[in-house]
Amino acid sequence: MAKAEYDTDHPMARGSRHLTGSKPIFYFILALGCAIGHHVVNTLLAGEPVDTLMNLDRFAITAFNKSFPLKNLTQKQQHWILNLFAFLFKSFVVRSMSCGLSQHAWKALRTTELTVLQIDRVIELQHRRPSGLLSLTLWTNCFSFVLYGIITIVVPYAAIFPGGSLTVAESDGVSVYVYNPRWLAIPYACTLGVTFLCIALGTHHLFNHNKTNLSFAFSHILSATRNVSFDRALAAANKHHVPGKVLHQIGEVRFGVLRETGREAFANVEDLEDEGDEDGTGCFGC
Repeated sequence: MAKAEYDTDHPMARGSRHLTGSKPIFYFILALGCAIGHHVVNTLLAGEPVDTLMNLDRFAITAFNKSFPLKNLTQKQQHWILNLFAFLFKSFVVRSMSCGLSQHAWKALRTTELTVLQIDRVIELQHRRPSGLLSLTLWTNCFSFVLYGIITIVVPYAAIFPGGSLTVAESDGVSVYVYNPRWLAIPYACTLGVTFLCIALGTHHLFNHNKTNLSFAFSHILSATRNVSFDRALAAANKHHVPGKVLHQIGEVRFGVLRETGREAFANVEDLEDEGDEDGTGCFGC
């Protein structure tokens, strides 16, 4: 049987990697825009009476040489806008970090021998589920991946802190908004800084450890689990009606190139081509 080969230097393959690598950057730019928008709205409200309609005419939007002044906003609408900016900021940060976490997960799967249950934990953590932290093997052999996962779960919640940047104080018997830019800038800046670092690490893993640009889409998972070892285990699982326990008997597997076909898939180490450790660091830090 002829071995299947994937040309990672093909223009389409390179284009696919560049497209995947550009997604977290795009989300990062959107998150930055939301942070700036949040600051602008807070600046507009600073010093204004709480019960006064916010007039945005002085910040008219100009497009195609036409001005479209925004209408006055009530207090409830003001809060909606601020909450919307915070929500969108958090959402874009999560999407950006998740892209990097996916690449880190594939690096862990390529460099570490794991059981089926432990692979489940990797995928759970890749989806930002805390249950993925329950595997001791991941903590010991893939500490950086676990740390990365914790960061992607915890850091986006920094978006809830900037709400305290806009407070209400009494001035001459009138309640007015008081804006403290530091309470907005510090959480957002720290979050964006960590997100940028995650993007950089994810991009590194994409171009060095996931050149075939695999994802956790069903089509990729299906291809990654089609091999003789898994087929035999599934046949036994159907016979005994305990697929989970039988699959665990396969032992530790790793994602790599199959000796028989040259295709990439999960398999026992003896069934994989000897690729060596790509980064020379062993399993630690995968």
